Amino acid sequence: MPCQIKHPAIPHHLLRRKSRYWFARHSKSIIFLILTLAVVGVYEALSLPIAVFPATNFPRIIIGVDNGVMPIEQMEVTITRPIEKRRQ
Repeated sequence: MPCQIKHPAIPHHLLRRKSRYWFARHSKSIIFLILTLAVVGVYEALSLPIAVFPATNFPRIIIGVDNGVMPIEQMEVTITRPIEKRRQ
């Protein structure tokens, strides 16, 4: 037999009404959890050591070739492709 509490200011049907949705019943706990995870995530991101991201040095070759005002197609055939073939 359920215990019935009588309260003069609140109607009986509102006292026993319970939300059907789990998220609605636990909304404060969920918001607290999300905010806590966000604060911890920001703290961890800012305190992450730099050594986690090592410095990389990939070998690069920069070749500058100037042949005046030559059309792009002609420059590709006469200059760019021969340089790329010699590089390989």
